[in-house]
Amino acid sequence: MGLQRSSPLRDEQAAATRRRILASAAELFTREGYAATSVAAVARAAGVSAQTICNAFGSKPALLKAAYDVTLAGDDADVPLAQRPEARAVHELIDPAALLRRRCSGRMPPSAAPSWSAWPRSNCRSRAVPRPGIRTSSPSPRRRTPSGWTAP
Repeated sequence: MGLQRSSPLRDEQAAATRRRILASAAELFTREGYAATSVAAVARAAGVSAQTICNAFGSKPALLKAAYDVTLAGDDADVPLAQRPEARAVHELIDPAALLRRRCSGRMPPSAAPSWSAWPRSNCRSRAVPRPGIRTSSPSPRRRTPSGWTAP
Protein backbone atom coordinates (compact mmCIF):
# COMPACT_ATOMS: atom_id res chain seq x y z
CA MET A 1 0.00 0.00 0.00
CA GLY A 2 1.17 3.46 -0.81
CA LEU A 3 1.36 6.42 1.49
CA GLN A 4 -2.01 8.13 1.81
CA ARG A 5 -1.89 11.89 1.81
CA SER A 6 -4.69 14.06 3.04
CA SER A 7 -5.45 17.70 2.44
CA PRO A 8 -8.42 19.89 3.32
CA LEU A 9 -9.30 20.20 -0.38
CA ARG A 10 -9.20 16.44 -0.95
CA ASP A 11 -11.20 15.82 2.22
CA GLU A 12 -13.90 18.26 1.05
CA GLN A 13 -13.99 16.65 -2.41
CA ALA A 14 -14.40 13.20 -0.82
CA ALA A 15 -17.18 14.51 1.45
CA ALA A 16 -18.95 16.09 -1.56
CA THR A 17 -18.69 12.82 -3.49
CA ARG A 18 -20.08 10.89 -0.53
CA ARG A 19 -23.01 13.35 -0.21
CA ARG A 20 -23.70 13.05 -3.95
CA ILE A 21 -23.69 9.24 -3.74
CA LEU A 22 -26.00 9.25 -0.71
CA ALA A 23 -28.44 11.70 -2.34
CA SER A 24 -28.53 9.59 -5.51
CA ALA A 25 -28.97 6.38 -3.53
CA ALA A 26 -31.80 7.80 -1.39
CA GLU A 27 -33.59 9.08 -4.48
CA LEU A 28 -33.25 5.78 -6.39
CA PHE A 29 -34.13 3.57 -3.40
CA THR A 30 -37.23 5.69 -2.81
CA ARG A 31 -38.32 5.83 -6.45
CA GLU A 32 -37.29 2.38 -7.70
CA GLY A 33 -37.16 0.31 -4.52
CA TYR A 34 -34.23 -1.52 -2.97
CA ALA A 35 -34.36 -4.63 -5.17
CA ALA A 36 -34.63 -2.67 -8.42
CA THR A 37 -31.78 -0.29 -7.56
CA SER A 38 -28.32 -1.54 -8.44
CA VAL A 39 -25.01 -0.16 -7.24
CA ALA A 40 -24.22 0.55 -10.89
CA ALA A 41 -27.40 2.66 -11.21
CA VAL A 42 -26.48 4.66 -8.12
CA ALA A 43 -22.97 5.12 -9.51
CA ARG A 44 -24.33 6.40 -12.84
CA ALA A 45 -26.70 8.82 -11.07
CA ALA A 46 -23.90 10.10 -8.81
CA GLY A 47 -21.33 10.34 -11.59
CA VAL A 48 -18.87 7.91 -10.00
CA SER A 49 -17.76 4.34 -10.59
CA ALA A 50 -19.36 1.36 -8.86
CA GLN A 51 -15.93 0.65 -7.32
CA THR A 52 -15.99 4.09 -5.68
CA ILE A 53 -19.28 3.16 -3.99
CA CYS A 54 -17.87 -0.21 -2.90
CA ASN A 55 -14.76 1.48 -1.50
CA ALA A 56 -16.80 4.09 0.37
CA PHE A 57 -19.65 1.95 1.70
CA GLY A 58 -18.63 -1.69 1.30
CA SER A 59 -21.96 -3.12 0.16
CA LYS A 60 -25.43 -2.28 -1.09
CA PRO A 61 -27.00 -2.89 2.36
CA ALA A 62 -24.43 -0.55 3.93
CA LEU A 63 -25.24 2.06 1.27
CA LEU A 64 -28.95 1.74 2.09
CA LYS A 65 -28.26 2.15 5.81
CA ALA A 66 -26.11 5.23 5.21
CA ALA A 67 -28.80 6.76 2.96
CA TYR A 68 -31.42 5.97 5.61
CA ASP A 69 -29.29 7.55 8.35
CA VAL A 70 -28.79 10.73 6.33
CA THR A 71 -32.50 10.92 5.55
CA LEU A 72 -33.49 10.39 9.16
CA ALA A 73 -30.79 12.29 11.03
CA GLY A 74 -29.61 14.79 8.43
CA ASP A 75 -26.05 13.47 8.29
CA ASP A 76 -24.15 10.20 8.42
CA ALA A 77 -22.27 10.85 11.66
CA ASP A 78 -21.91 7.77 13.81
CA VAL A 79 -24.07 9.23 16.61
CA PRO A 80 -27.34 7.52 17.59
CA LEU A 81 -30.39 9.73 17.02
CA ALA A 82 -31.35 9.65 20.70
CA GLN A 83 -27.93 11.05 21.66
CA ARG A 84 -28.06 14.02 19.30
CA PRO A 85 -28.51 17.46 20.92
CA GLU A 86 -31.83 18.12 19.16
CA ALA A 87 -33.36 14.85 20.34
CA ARG A 88 -31.99 15.24 23.87
CA ALA A 89 -33.57 18.71 24.09
CA VAL A 90 -36.94 17.30 23.01
CA HIS A 91 -36.74 14.46 25.54
CA GLU A 92 -36.06 16.97 28.31
CA LEU A 93 -39.31 18.82 27.60
CA ILE A 94 -42.19 17.51 29.68
CA ASP A 95 -44.89 20.05 28.78
CA PRO A 96 -46.92 19.14 25.64
CA ALA A 97 -47.42 22.83 24.84
CA ALA A 98 -43.66 23.39 24.98
CA LEU A 99 -43.16 20.45 22.59
CA LEU A 100 -45.61 22.00 20.13
CA ARG A 101 -44.14 25.50 20.47
CA ARG A 102 -40.66 24.13 19.84
CA ARG A 103 -41.84 22.18 16.77
CA CYS A 104 -43.79 25.14 15.39
CA SER A 105 -40.96 27.59 15.98
CA GLY A 106 -38.70 25.70 13.60
CA ARG A 107 -36.04 25.18 16.26
CA MET A 108 -36.67 21.45 16.31
CA PRO A 109 -35.88 19.70 13.03
CA PRO A 110 -38.14 16.81 12.08
CA SER A 111 -35.19 14.49 12.59
CA ALA A 112 -35.24 15.25 16.32
CA ALA A 113 -38.66 13.63 16.55
CA PRO A 114 -38.93 11.27 13.56
CA SER A 115 -42.59 10.52 14.11
CA TRP A 116 -43.28 14.22 13.57
CA SER A 117 -41.45 14.38 10.25
CA ALA A 118 -44.68 13.90 8.31
CA TRP A 119 -46.33 16.71 10.27
CA PRO A 120 -45.65 19.93 8.33
CA ARG A 121 -45.05 23.18 10.16
CA SER A 122 -48.10 24.61 8.38
CA ASN A 123 -50.22 22.57 10.81
CA CYS A 124 -48.97 24.84 13.58
CA ARG A 125 -51.00 27.77 12.34
CA SER A 126 -54.56 26.54 12.39
CA ARG A 127 -57.16 28.79 10.80
CA ALA A 128 -59.92 27.07 12.74
CA VAL A 129 -62.20 29.38 14.68
CA PRO A 130 -63.42 28.07 18.04
CA ARG A 131 -67.18 27.59 18.23
CA PRO A 132 -69.12 29.23 21.05
CA GLY A 133 -69.55 26.89 23.99
CA ILE A 134 -66.51 24.74 23.16
CA ARG A 135 -63.62 25.01 25.58
CA THR A 136 -60.31 25.63 23.88
CA SER A 137 -58.22 24.64 26.87
CA SER A 138 -58.59 22.16 29.65
CA PRO A 139 -58.62 23.40 33.24
CA SER A 140 -56.23 20.60 34.19
CA PRO A 141 -54.13 19.72 31.12
CA ARG A 142 -52.30 16.43 30.82
CA ARG A 143 -48.59 16.70 31.47
CA ARG A 144 -45.77 14.65 30.05
CA THR A 145 -43.48 13.16 32.67
CA PRO A 146 -40.45 10.90 32.24
CA SER A 147 -42.71 7.91 32.96
CA GLY A 148 -45.48 8.95 30.54
CA TRP A 149 -48.54 11.22 30.40
CA THR A 150 -50.51 12.16 33.50
CA ALA A 151 -54.29 11.89 33.58
CA PRO A 152 -56.28 15.14 33.23
